[in-house]
Amino acid sequence: MNDALDYRAAGGMGAYSPQGRRAANIALGVFLFSLTVLFLASLVAYVFLRRFADNPPAAHSLHLPALLWASSAVILAASAAMQSSFNAVRHQRMKSFFNGLYLTAGLTLLFVALQTPAIITLLARHKPNPVPNAFLPVAPRLPLYAMVFFLVLLHAAHVLAGLIALGRVIVRARHGVYDHEHHQGVRFVAIYWHFLDAVWLTMFAVFLIMG
Repeated sequence: MNDALDYRAAGGMGAYSPQGRRAANIALGVFLFSLTVLFLASLVAYVFLRRFADNPPAAHSLHLPALLWASSAVILAASAAMQSSFNAVRHQRMKSFFNGLYLTAGLTLLFVALQTPAIITLLARHKPNPVPNAFLPVAPRLPLYAMVFFLVLLHAAHVLAGLIALGRVIVRARHGVYDHEHHQGVRFVAIYWHFLDAVWLTMFAVFLIMG
């Protein structure tokens, strides 16, 4: 998502062509549009399931794992750190640029660490629970938790893909690829991070409103 699009022209020309930059922007736009359609379709399916299932929605409240709240704060911080890193490289503040990249990577790993037990909890609540207890306070409606589990897992998978792209940017940054003139790859990762941020906040808001 970043290396090929940001790679400097062969022969030491020092800048990629406007045509290549335009093509890269179009490719990123198509990619994000396809992901938007995927997530929106999944959310529409969740809302339909929540509103028109056999049992009335009020009969089964959605109990979200508390870790999802913490992970929401972490992904917001990661997005802010990535934007700070992008702003730094644009102004040739290389130390701040690297610090922002490393902070984004650390926060992303923390996000995954928080999401993993939350996803496991959602999977457990998807299973029948004939005897309510402190961890599963209600006998859940199986399709509801299955859909939430799918949406959270889907988003987490794209966060991991973003982490791989971020790792490649860090490697290239350490080789001196990026500066105030050449930072297309950093920009793309920052846009992707903001996209993941917006998707997560939208999903979480829908869960809370529909819950």
